[in-house]
Amino acid sequence: MRRRLVVAFVALTVLVVTLYGVPRALIRADQIEEREQEQVEKSAQLLSALVESEFDSGRPVTDALLAPMLRSGERLEYVASDGATVAAGDPAGRDVAVTSTVSVPGGGSLTLDYSEEAIDERVQDALLPLLYIGLMLIALAWFAARALARRLSTPFQDLAEHARTLGSGRFDLDIPHYDIPEAEAVGQALSRSAHDLDVLVRREREFAVNASHELRTPLTAARLRLEGLVMWDATPPEVTAELEETLEELTRLDCAVASLLEQDRVGRSAGGVDMDIDALVTAVAGRWQSKLESKGRSMTIHSGEDCHTRLLRKPVEEVLDLLFGCTVDQGAGDVVVETTPSPAYVEVRFADQSPSPPDTAAAGSQTSSDLSRAVELAASVGGHLARGPGPSTSYVLRLPVVATRLEQAEQA
Repeated sequence: MRRRLVVAFVALTVLVVTLYGVPRALIRADQIEEREQEQVEKSAQLLSALVESEFDSGRPVTDALLAPMLRSGERLEYVASDGATVAAGDPAGRDVAVTSTVSVPGGGSLTLDYSEEAIDERVQDALLPLLYIGLMLIALAWFAARALARRLSTPFQDLAEHARTLGSGRFDLDIPHYDIPEAEAVGQALSRSAHDLDVLVRREREFAVNASHELRTPLTAARLRLEGLVMWDATPPEVTAELEETLEELTRLDCAVASLLEQDRVGRSAGGVDMDIDALVTAVAGRWQSKLESKGRSMTIHSGEDCHTRLLRKPVEEVLDLLFGCTVDQGAGDVVVETTPSPAYVEVRFADQSPSPPDTAAAGSQTSSDLSRAVELAASVGGHLARGPGPSTSYVLRLPVVATRLEQAEQA
């Protein structure tokens, strides 16, 4: 976009300069030629008077007398009444642009001409300032076009980057306000879309985390109650038959719930993007590095090999951000982050030197809202977050390995 704007602006300037400069140059050339014609005619009259004065004084008219009176490019030829010819100035045979012939009182004629080469030099001298001004205007237009194109294109380039971020699954867009009304409208539309998508995806994640428990736990409880009634000796046979039919309906309902949950899981995986977990960990760590160093602590990252998977980027990045925040804000000592791949999952382990709490159960059982949020986000992409074993605090995040598009194409 920026290049097209610069090219269009400069091309328009060149067109305007050409439309003005070419007619102006032609008019200027005609004016110079007319002025030189008038100058030659006046000079011829003056030289005629000089020749007449010399003739009246009885002195001969020579080229030495006439040459100092001529400009460069002029040629004078005097033909006396007796046919004698005196010439001065440029040699004969050159192209003549303007000429003037006058009669000399007392007899004879005087012809003064001005060469075309001299006229061309005068025209060039007159047009060079116009050419320089045109080039200067084009150069100024180029600089102005670059500045204007940068001002006009930068908001839309930023919006394109925000749109790519939104497409990758991140909804926490920080879109600034723009002076350009069109860019401001697009930015507001993107912000609204990001907010709506964030709400929708958050509800889907909550459903994915809670649906299995909220739906299947009551079904399991009802199945156990009904099976107990079926096996109870005091239950009449006709009631037992009804209960068995009810159990079959519960089985079909349980299968339908399981199928819906599986479809939701597959659908969320299909909406993911190819990502390198190791590179993502390094990128998120960079945002916390300065804060950790300000506390006099250091961070070591051990990278694994082939940590590629296909998941929704936004929840994975948010989980990593929450874990880095807990480690940096609540932990102590140096931080070690280790990424370990396996055929089924990618494991990311966070560890620091702070004592581990007495309760080493899953992080979801902790009262920390950040850890609870991280547990939900990890579960929403099919992952698992738990506290690691050992005397010091550690967190173990396991993310499922889903074939990337390249691996899917190779398998196909």
